[in-house]
Amino acid sequence: MKSKRRKPPIQTGLEIQTKPIPRDKGMTQREYEERVMQIRQDREKQETLDKLAGAHVAKRKPLPRINQSVPRQVAPRPQVRPVAPVRGLLHPEPQPRPSPFMGILDSFAETPTKRK
Repeated sequence: MKSKRRKPPIQTGLEIQTKPIPRDKGMTQREYEERVMQIRQDREKQETLDKLAGAHVAKRKPLPRINQSVPRQVAPRPQVRPVAPVRGLLHPEPQPRPSPFMGILDSFAETPTKRK
């Protein structure tokens, strides 16, 4: 297994401009409590919405079941039968085809080769 060689990076001296992070410090206690309170309220709202949606879905009638026991009818495929070659005065006997290997042998036989 060949390992891919990594080319060393080319030093260009360019810098990518980035925006500073607005605050590198952690949250204050007040901000933390507000955030926790907001998460709790959002969770309670979501639970209420889930209950309402569950009650609405429970009112619906279930869909009737489809009887899966009846298999689908498959159309039979047509059978292709080989046709016998036509023979007679207007249709001469077919010539036997030479194999490709014999053609290669014949081509070597026609070209004279020099041997030392």
